[in-house]
Amino acid sequence: MSVRPSTSPRPARLICGLAALFLLVSAAAVVACPLCYEAARQLVTIGQQLDMADRVVLAVPVEGGNRFRIVEIVKGKDTIGDVIVDPVTSLEQQRQ
Repeated sequence: MSVRPSTSPRPARLICGLAALFLLVSAAAVVACPLCYEAARQLVTIGQQLDMADRVVLAVPVEGGNRFRIVEIVKGKDTIGDVIVDPVTSLEQQRQ
């Protein structure tokens, strides 16, 4: 008498396969249209932006361009009095 192997997957193997599929799908990059991206960006609070930032300073504009002088350090390793030459993000730029 011969025994035929079962053609249906075992429940444990099926569960492991579904778990692996779920992990692969959840690890994929997320892509959104510009409208959805902007809506999601507006849901991030200022506190969350400060928490995620590596560098946060208070600065005043320096005459003659788009440069700013640091007057207070909130987060990071900057020095008071330094001039920022990197692109600057401000609340006014975000509201436009």
